[in-house]
Amino acid sequence: MSSLRNPRVLIGAAVSLVFLGLLLRSTDWAAVGRHLLEANPWLLIVAVVVEFGALWVRGLRWRLVLDSTIRIPTNAAVSLLLIGYAANNLLPARAGDVVRAHLLHEQYGTSRLAGLGTVVVEKILDGIVLAIFLSVTIALAGPSDSLTRWIAGVMGAAFSAMGVFIVLLALWPAFTRFILALLGVLPAAIRPKARTFLESFLQGLSSLRGAKPWAAVVAATAASWLLEATMYAIVGLAFHLDMPLAAYLAICGAANLAIVVPSSAGGVGIWEYVARQVATATFALDVSAGTAFVLVLHALLLVPVVIAGLALLWRQHLGISSMVQAQTASTE
Repeated sequence: MSSLRNPRVLIGAAVSLVFLGLLLRSTDWAAVGRHLLEANPWLLIVAVVVEFGALWVRGLRWRLVLDSTIRIPTNAAVSLLLIGYAANNLLPARAGDVVRAHLLHEQYGTSRLAGLGTVVVEKILDGIVLAIFLSVTIALAGPSDSLTRWIAGVMGAAFSAMGVFIVLLALWPAFTRFILALLGVLPAAIRPKARTFLESFLQGLSSLRGAKPWAAVVAATAASWLLEATMYAIVGLAFHLDMPLAAYLAICGAANLAIVVPSSAGGVGIWEYVARQVATATFALDVSAGTAFVLVLHALLLVPVVIAGLALLWRQHLGISSMVQAQTASTE
Protein backbone atom coordinates (compact mmCIF):
# COMPACT_ATOMS: atom_id res chain seq x y z
CA MET A 1 0.00 0.00 0.00
CA SER A 2 2.93 2.38 0.61
CA SER A 3 3.63 2.53 -3.13
CA LEU A 4 0.15 3.98 -3.65
CA ARG A 5 1.19 6.99 -1.54
CA ASN A 6 4.38 7.50 -3.53
CA PRO A 7 4.20 10.99 -5.12
CA ARG A 8 5.59 9.66 -8.39
CA VAL A 9 2.84 7.02 -8.56
CA LEU A 10 0.14 9.59 -7.79
CA ILE A 11 1.50 12.04 -10.37
CA GLY A 12 1.70 9.25 -12.94
CA ALA A 13 -1.91 8.24 -12.31
CA ALA A 14 -3.04 11.86 -12.63
CA VAL A 15 -1.14 12.33 -15.91
CA SER A 16 -2.65 9.15 -17.35
CA LEU A 17 -6.17 10.22 -16.36
CA VAL A 18 -5.70 13.62 -18.01
CA PHE A 19 -4.55 12.09 -21.28
CA LEU A 20 -7.25 9.42 -21.18
CA GLY A 21 -9.76 12.24 -20.86
CA LEU A 22 -8.22 14.00 -23.87
CA LEU A 23 -8.30 10.75 -25.83
CA LEU A 24 -11.91 9.88 -25.03
CA ARG A 25 -13.56 13.29 -25.33
CA SER A 26 -15.66 13.98 -28.42
CA THR A 27 -15.08 10.44 -29.70
CA ASP A 28 -17.64 8.87 -32.03
CA TRP A 29 -17.76 5.45 -30.39
CA ALA A 30 -20.15 4.03 -32.97
CA ALA A 31 -17.58 4.80 -35.67
CA VAL A 32 -14.78 3.40 -33.51
CA GLY A 33 -16.80 0.20 -33.09
CA ARG A 34 -17.24 -0.14 -36.85
CA HIS A 35 -13.49 0.17 -37.38
CA LEU A 36 -12.86 -2.46 -34.71
CA LEU A 37 -15.26 -4.89 -36.38
CA GLU A 38 -13.62 -4.36 -39.79
CA ALA A 39 -10.09 -5.20 -38.55
CA ASN A 40 -8.42 -8.30 -39.99
CA PRO A 41 -7.75 -10.67 -37.03
CA TRP A 42 -5.14 -12.71 -38.90
CA LEU A 43 -3.00 -9.66 -39.51
CA LEU A 44 -3.28 -8.79 -35.83
CA ILE A 45 -1.87 -12.23 -34.98
CA VAL A 46 1.00 -11.66 -37.43
CA ALA A 47 1.65 -8.30 -35.75
CA VAL A 48 2.04 -9.98 -32.34
CA VAL A 49 4.52 -12.48 -33.79
CA VAL A 50 6.58 -9.63 -35.28
CA GLU A 51 6.52 -7.81 -31.93
CA PHE A 52 7.95 -10.85 -30.16
CA GLY A 53 10.69 -10.88 -32.80
CA ALA A 54 11.47 -7.28 -31.83
CA LEU A 55 11.57 -8.25 -28.15
CA TRP A 56 13.92 -11.16 -28.88
CA VAL A 57 16.32 -8.77 -30.62
CA ARG A 58 16.04 -6.43 -27.62
CA GLY A 59 16.94 -9.33 -25.34
CA LEU A 60 19.95 -10.09 -27.53
CA ARG A 61 20.96 -6.43 -27.23
CA TRP A 62 20.76 -6.60 -23.43
CA ARG A 63 22.91 -9.74 -23.43
CA LEU A 64 25.53 -7.85 -25.47
CA VAL A 65 25.48 -4.96 -22.99
CA LEU A 66 25.73 -7.43 -20.09
CA ASP A 67 28.80 -9.18 -21.49
CA SER A 68 31.21 -7.08 -19.41
CA THR A 69 29.27 -7.83 -16.23
CA ILE A 70 28.30 -11.48 -16.72
CA ARG A 71 27.81 -13.81 -19.67
CA ILE A 72 24.35 -15.33 -19.82
CA PRO A 73 22.55 -17.19 -22.63
CA THR A 74 20.54 -15.02 -25.01
CA ASN A 75 17.33 -16.90 -24.20
CA ALA A 76 17.87 -16.22 -20.48
CA ALA A 77 18.33 -12.51 -21.24
CA VAL A 78 15.13 -12.50 -23.32
CA SER A 79 13.25 -14.27 -20.51
CA LEU A 80 14.33 -11.74 -17.88
CA LEU A 81 13.58 -8.87 -20.26
CA LEU A 82 10.04 -10.14 -20.87
CA ILE A 83 9.44 -10.51 -17.14
CA GLY A 84 10.69 -6.96 -16.61
CA TYR A 85 8.48 -5.61 -19.39
CA ALA A 86 5.49 -7.48 -17.94
CA ALA A 87 6.21 -5.85 -14.57
CA ASN A 88 6.36 -2.44 -16.28
CA ASN A 89 2.88 -3.13 -17.66
CA LEU A 90 1.48 -4.21 -14.29
CA LEU A 91 3.29 -2.08 -11.70
CA PRO A 92 3.55 1.72 -11.44
CA ALA A 93 6.65 3.90 -11.88
CA ARG A 94 8.23 1.57 -14.48
CA ALA A 95 9.12 -0.85 -11.69
CA GLY A 96 9.94 -3.58 -14.23
CA ASP A 97 13.40 -2.10 -14.74
CA VAL A 98 14.37 -2.67 -11.11
CA VAL A 99 12.57 -6.03 -11.13
CA ARG A 100 14.75 -7.15 -14.05
CA ALA A 101 17.93 -5.99 -12.28
CA HIS A 102 16.86 -7.78 -9.08
CA LEU A 103 16.10 -11.08 -10.82
CA LEU A 104 19.45 -10.87 -12.62
CA HIS A 105 21.07 -10.45 -9.19
CA GLU A 106 19.11 -13.36 -7.69
CA GLN A 107 19.88 -15.75 -10.54
CA TYR A 108 23.43 -14.76 -11.49
CA GLY A 109 24.83 -12.93 -8.45
CA THR A 110 25.43 -9.60 -10.15
CA SER A 111 25.14 -6.30 -8.31
CA ARG A 112 21.61 -4.90 -8.53
CA LEU A 113 23.00 -1.47 -9.36
CA ALA A 114 25.27 -2.90 -12.05
CA GLY A 115 22.28 -4.63 -13.61
CA LEU A 116 20.24 -1.44 -13.41
CA GLY A 117 23.14 0.41 -15.02
CA THR A 118 22.88 -1.81 -18.10
CA VAL A 119 19.14 -1.10 -18.26
CA VAL A 120 19.85 2.65 -18.16
CA VAL A 121 22.29 2.22 -21.05
CA GLU A 122 19.52 0.42 -22.98
CA LYS A 123 17.01 3.20 -22.30
CA ILE A 124 19.37 5.88 -23.58
CA LEU A 125 20.12 3.91 -26.74
CA ASP A 126 16.38 3.36 -27.26
CA GLY A 127 15.76 7.07 -26.81
CA ILE A 128 18.38 8.02 -29.38
CA VAL A 129 16.94 5.69 -32.04
CA LEU A 130 13.35 6.72 -31.31
CA ALA A 131 14.29 10.41 -31.43
CA ILE A 132 15.87 9.81 -34.85
CA PHE A 133 12.72 8.03 -36.04
CA LEU A 134 10.55 10.92 -34.90
CA SER A 135 12.74 13.81 -36.05
CA VAL A 136 13.45 12.41 -39.50
CA THR A 137 9.88 11.38 -40.25
CA ILE A 138 8.39 14.65 -39.00
CA ALA A 139 10.90 16.56 -41.12
CA LEU A 140 9.93 14.50 -44.18
CA ALA A 141 6.21 14.80 -43.43
CA GLY A 142 6.31 18.59 -43.72
CA PRO A 143 4.06 20.84 -41.57
CA SER A 144 2.63 19.15 -38.50
CA ASP A 145 0.96 20.03 -35.22
CA SER A 146 2.89 21.90 -32.56
CA LEU A 147 2.71 19.05 -30.00
CA THR A 148 4.45 16.59 -32.30
CA ARG A 149 7.10 19.11 -33.31
CA TRP A 150 7.68 19.98 -29.64
CA ILE A 151 8.14 16.32 -28.69
CA ALA A 152 10.42 15.77 -31.69
CA GLY A 153 12.58 18.78 -30.88
CA VAL A 154 12.89 18.31 -27.13
CA MET A 155 13.40 14.55 -27.19
CA GLY A 156 15.76 14.73 -30.15
CA ALA A 157 17.98 17.26 -28.37
CA ALA A 158 17.81 15.50 -25.00
CA PHE A 159 18.67 12.02 -26.23
CA SER A 160 21.33 13.28 -28.63
CA ALA A 161 23.01 14.94 -25.64
CA MET A 162 22.69 11.71 -23.63
CA GLY A 163 24.19 9.77 -26.55
CA VAL A 164 27.23 12.04 -26.70
CA PHE A 165 27.55 11.76 -22.91
CA ILE A 166 27.60 7.95 -22.78
CA VAL A 167 29.99 7.71 -25.76
CA LEU A 168 32.39 10.04 -23.95
CA LEU A 169 32.06 8.02 -20.74
CA ALA A 170 32.68 4.77 -22.58
CA LEU A 171 35.59 5.87 -24.77
CA TRP A 172 37.35 8.79 -23.03
CA PRO A 173 38.81 7.91 -19.58
CA ALA A 174 39.71 11.54 -18.86
CA PHE A 175 36.05 12.53 -19.20
CA THR A 176 35.05 9.75 -16.81
CA ARG A 177 37.55 10.99 -14.23
CA PHE A 178 36.21 14.52 -14.67
CA ILE A 179 32.61 13.39 -14.03
CA LEU A 180 33.66 11.40 -10.97
CA ALA A 181 35.49 14.48 -9.66
CA LEU A 182 32.33 16.56 -10.11
CA LEU A 183 30.58 14.36 -7.58
CA GLY A 184 32.62 16.18 -4.94
CA VAL A 185 30.30 19.19 -5.20
CA LEU A 186 27.27 17.14 -4.14
CA PRO A 187 26.05 17.22 -0.52
CA ALA A 188 27.96 14.73 1.62
CA ALA A 189 24.76 12.84 2.50
CA ILE A 190 24.05 11.77 -1.09
CA ARG A 191 27.60 11.66 -2.46
CA PRO A 192 28.31 7.95 -1.66
CA LYS A 193 25.06 6.75 -3.24
CA ALA A 194 25.60 8.93 -6.33
CA ARG A 195 29.14 7.62 -6.71
CA THR A 196 27.97 4.01 -6.34
CA PHE A 197 25.29 4.51 -8.96
CA LEU A 198 27.67 6.21 -11.41
CA GLU A 199 30.27 3.48 -10.99
CA SER A 200 27.61 0.84 -11.59
CA PHE A 201 26.47 2.71 -14.70
CA LEU A 202 30.08 2.84 -15.90
CA GLN A 203 30.31 -0.92 -15.34
CA GLY A 204 27.24 -1.28 -17.53
CA LEU A 205 29.08 0.68 -20.22
CA SER A 206 32.30 -1.29 -19.92
CA SER A 207 31.35 -3.78 -22.67
CA LEU A 208 31.11 -0.87 -25.14
CA ARG A 209 34.76 0.13 -25.26
CA GLY A 210 35.38 -0.33 -28.94
CA ALA A 211 33.85 0.19 -32.36
CA LYS A 212 32.70 -3.42 -32.80
CA PRO A 213 30.65 -3.67 -29.56
CA TRP A 214 29.09 -0.26 -30.22
CA ALA A 215 28.18 -1.25 -33.76
CA ALA A 216 26.56 -4.50 -32.58
CA VAL A 217 24.52 -2.84 -29.82
CA VAL A 218 23.41 0.12 -31.95
CA ALA A 219 22.47 -2.23 -34.82
CA ALA A 220 20.42 -4.43 -32.46
CA THR A 221 18.69 -1.34 -31.04
CA ALA A 222 17.78 -0.02 -34.48
CA ALA A 223 16.66 -3.47 -35.68
CA SER A 224 14.40 -4.01 -32.67
CA TRP A 225 12.60 -0.69 -33.13
CA LEU A 226 12.34 -1.12 -36.89
CA LEU A 227 10.65 -4.46 -36.21
CA GLU A 228 8.30 -2.80 -33.74
CA ALA A 229 7.44 -0.06 -36.26
CA THR A 230 6.78 -2.87 -38.78
CA MET A 231 4.37 -4.36 -36.26
CA TYR A 232 2.57 -0.99 -36.11
CA ALA A 233 2.33 -0.98 -39.92
CA ILE A 234 0.83 -4.50 -39.92
CA VAL A 235 -1.81 -3.37 -37.41
CA GLY A 236 -2.44 -0.41 -39.72
CA LEU A 237 -2.98 -2.83 -42.60
CA ALA A 238 -5.37 -4.83 -40.42
CA PHE A 239 -7.43 -1.64 -40.01
CA HIS A 240 -7.15 -0.78 -43.74
CA LEU A 241 -5.42 2.53 -42.96
CA ASP A 242 -3.99 4.63 -45.76
CA MET A 243 -0.83 5.97 -44.11
CA PRO A 244 2.76 6.02 -45.40
CA LEU A 245 5.40 3.85 -43.73
CA ALA A 246 6.98 7.01 -42.34
CA ALA A 247 3.85 7.52 -40.24
CA TYR A 248 4.46 4.32 -38.30
CA LEU A 249 8.06 5.32 -37.57
CA ALA A 250 6.80 8.67 -36.29
CA ILE A 251 4.11 7.04 -34.13
CA CYS A 252 6.67 4.57 -32.75
CA GLY A 253 9.07 7.37 -31.88
CA ALA A 254 6.56 9.84 -30.43
CA ALA A 255 4.46 7.43 -28.35
CA ASN A 256 7.41 5.62 -26.80
CA LEU A 257 9.29 8.83 -26.05
CA ALA A 258 6.17 10.38 -24.52
CA ILE A 259 6.02 7.75 -21.76
CA VAL A 260 9.26 9.13 -20.34
CA VAL A 261 6.74 11.45 -18.63
CA PRO A 262 5.43 9.91 -15.37
CA SER A 263 2.31 7.89 -16.11
CA SER A 264 0.44 4.80 -14.96
CA ALA A 265 1.62 1.23 -15.60
CA GLY A 266 2.19 0.62 -19.30
CA GLY A 267 1.95 4.33 -20.11
CA VAL A 268 -1.81 3.94 -20.57
CA GLY A 269 -3.44 7.19 -21.60
CA ILE A 270 -0.47 9.24 -22.69
CA TRP A 271 0.77 6.54 -25.13
CA GLU A 272 -2.58 6.29 -26.91
CA TYR A 273 -3.16 10.05 -27.00
CA VAL A 274 0.24 10.90 -28.46
CA ALA A 275 0.08 8.02 -30.97
CA ARG A 276 -3.35 9.17 -32.15
CA GLN A 277 -2.24 12.80 -32.27
CA VAL A 278 0.62 11.94 -34.62
CA ALA A 279 -1.63 9.79 -36.81
CA THR A 280 -4.45 12.33 -37.06
CA ALA A 281 -2.79 15.75 -36.86
CA THR A 282 0.39 14.93 -38.77
CA PHE A 283 -0.80 12.27 -41.22
CA ALA A 284 -4.49 13.29 -41.54
CA LEU A 285 -5.97 10.00 -40.33
CA ASP A 286 -9.66 10.07 -39.37
CA VAL A 287 -10.02 10.46 -35.58
CA SER A 288 -12.34 7.46 -35.15
CA ALA A 289 -10.06 5.22 -37.20
CA GLY A 290 -7.05 6.56 -35.28
CA THR A 291 -8.70 5.88 -31.93
CA ALA A 292 -9.56 2.28 -32.86
CA PHE A 293 -6.06 1.75 -34.25
CA VAL A 294 -4.15 3.03 -31.19
CA LEU A 295 -6.38 1.25 -28.67
CA VAL A 296 -5.84 -2.13 -30.35
CA LEU A 297 -2.17 -1.44 -31.09
CA HIS A 298 -1.35 -0.63 -27.47
CA ALA A 299 -3.36 -3.62 -26.22
CA LEU A 300 -1.32 -5.88 -28.53
CA LEU A 301 1.88 -4.36 -27.17
CA LEU A 302 0.88 -4.79 -23.52
CA VAL A 303 -1.30 -7.88 -23.08
CA PRO A 304 0.79 -10.58 -24.87
CA VAL A 305 3.92 -9.40 -23.02
CA VAL A 306 2.13 -9.61 -19.67
CA ILE A 307 0.95 -13.14 -20.49
CA ALA A 308 4.42 -14.20 -21.65
CA GLY A 309 6.13 -12.61 -18.64
CA LEU A 310 3.78 -14.24 -16.15
CA ALA A 311 4.20 -17.60 -17.91
CA LEU A 312 7.98 -17.27 -17.62
CA LEU A 313 7.63 -16.40 -13.94
CA TRP A 314 5.41 -19.47 -13.46
CA ARG A 315 8.08 -21.66 -15.09
CA GLN A 316 10.45 -20.40 -12.39
CA HIS A 317 7.83 -21.19 -9.71
CA LEU A 318 7.29 -17.47 -9.06
CA GLY A 319 4.24 -15.21 -9.29
CA ILE A 320 3.13 -11.58 -9.39
CA SER A 321 3.97 -11.23 -5.69
CA SER A 322 7.61 -11.96 -6.59
CA MET A 323 7.56 -8.92 -8.91
CA VAL A 324 6.39 -6.71 -6.05
CA GLN A 325 8.98 -8.21 -3.68
CA ALA A 326 11.71 -7.68 -6.29
CA GLN A 327 10.64 -4.04 -6.69
CA THR A 328 10.80 -3.51 -2.93
CA ALA A 329 14.16 -5.27 -2.54
CA SER A 330 15.73 -3.28 -5.38
CA THR A 331 14.64 0.09 -4.05
CA GLU A 332 15.61 -0.40 -0.42
